[in-house]
Amino acid sequence: MKKWLSLISVLALLLVSTFARSVDAATAIEDHYRDGVGASWTPATPVNVDMGGGNYYRIWYPTNLGSGGYHHPVIGFGVGIGGNVPWYDYTCNKLASYGYVVIGSSVPDNYGYQIVSTIWYLYYQNLTPGSTFYNKLDLDKIGALGHSAGAGGALNAVMISPFFFRSAILNAMPCSSVCWSAVPDAIPTPAEMQTITIPVWIQCGTKDSICWNTSINYWYNNISKAARAMAKQARHDEIQNTNNKYVGYIVAWFEYTLRGDTYAKGAFKVSSGQPEIQTNTGKWQNWAAKNLP
Repeated sequence: MKKWLSLISVLALLLVSTFARSVDAATAIEDHYRDGVGASWTPATPVNVDMGGGNYYRIWYPTNLGSGGYHHPVIGFGVGIGGNVPWYDYTCNKLASYGYVVIGSSVPDNYGYQIVSTIWYLYYQNLTPGSTFYNKLDLDKIGALGHSAGAGGALNAVMISPFFFRSAILNAMPCSSVCWSAVPDAIPTPAEMQTITIPVWIQCGTKDSICWNTSINYWYNNISKAARAMAKQARHDEIQNTNNKYVGYIVAWFEYTLRGDTYAKGAFKVSSGQPEIQTNTGKWQNWAAKNLP
């Protein structure tokens, strides 16, 4: 009897061990970037640049900027309506820890003009001797990231200035039919969205009250290189939280699409089988992708 109990105990341990490995395998890439593995930069204290008229730009960036001759990729960030740019410090500092320079305007903008303006600001700072950012930015690697109305701004920005952007993430972008009624002319038409040639990831949460699966499908269906997914239990302002449900794959997406990181790519695209996010069913659902690079 003792031998049988011993054998059952061994089998139970093996099953637990196998299950633990399968769970780890389903989240390994997300955990890697969420936990800052390989993040070799220390974020500086974010700076606010007064642009007049009550507007300011907030810049998140690494200390020792340009160390060893490194040129940093850039992310233009769009805040949501009613949002305060410091509320996004956690997510943007995480990107800074991987060497990105992130810039966001304090003015929410569905139309994308603020995001484009912030990129132009850094463009000229990169050319200005004496600037903190002089000759330290990689302006061939620019992404757009926006939350809520700012996601609409990010989408419009990549159409306004396609020569700037190489990748984008639209986070919690409100549904087109209900939540953009105040700015209907800011909603891109399907024909306009079909001009986008960069990879765009459309994401929201299953507890989001104004961004739903049908919402992200609308944007997804009209962009040629696109991905979509929903973070389980994430509410509309989840991205503003410390250690939020989006941050690991946000970093991985830009590492993959801007830097060509093959490990990060495995979260979203593999040569055979399923990418990690598709198997990461404990945290994500409704993943789909088409024509990713």
